[in-house]
Amino acid sequence: MDIKNLLDYRNIGLWEYLNSICDIAINAADDGCFRVYSKNNSYTVYVPDCPSIPSFTHELLHILLMSKSIRIGNTISLIVREKPFLSNVLPESIIDHISNCLSHLKMLPLFVKMGFDNSEFLDDYHVDKLNGAALIDLKRNFKKRIFLGKQYYQRIYVVLFIGKYFAARTCPNSIFDYAKGLGELKDIDRQLYNAADSLMSKWDSFDIEQLDDSLVSSSYYEMQFEFAEDIENWLKNKRIK
Repeated sequence: MDIKNLLDYRNIGLWEYLNSICDIAINAADDGCFRVYSKNNSYTVYVPDCPSIPSFTHELLHILLMSKSIRIGNTISLIVREKPFLSNVLPESIIDHISNCLSHLKMLPLFVKMGFDNSEFLDDYHVDKLNGAALIDLKRNFKKRIFLGKQYYQRIYVVLFIGKYFAARTCPNSIFDYAKGLGELKDIDRQLYNAADSLMSKWDSFDIEQLDDSLVSSSYYEMQFEFAEDIENWLKNKRIK
């Protein structure tokens, strides 16, 4: 595939660097979306018919993080496989979502430094990630009922809660003020909120450039184990349906 429409002075350096350390293939996307697939140190970027330099650069930045062995959801996925009951609230789809959101947090400063605008970073940049309708839905349906000492929760809404938290906290559009919405989310379930917030805070202060340092590397894995442990503690005396 001819990629000349996907490169300019802003991303050519990144493209050349990644090609020097990785095997990168470019394939046509049949769903109209940019995305990247990885296996070991080989990557395939799927590109739709309409070329977009910012969107292509976005995928290159995902590759950059993965080339540094930064795959924040992988350890969580391994823990869930060892403790399948965690998949009740941490299905692979939400782990992928968390990983994507947290990756974006580290990618955005690099994207802007390359000369792109915040508004070019996400296709849904102008979409409110935690609107009033979503909060009303969560308030009504998050906790099902209490019976024989067990609290019943609807799985879809627990997953939605986690997803909305990370989407709002990593939204690059500063026009949206999420403080009130996040406060309401916390009021729905403080313990679950704190579990997500703890991972978010640790990741926010994590220096991806220092991953080779043993102490930094240790904290990278520890934050994922602690998040899984927090979710496990939240699940105690709860039943998910």
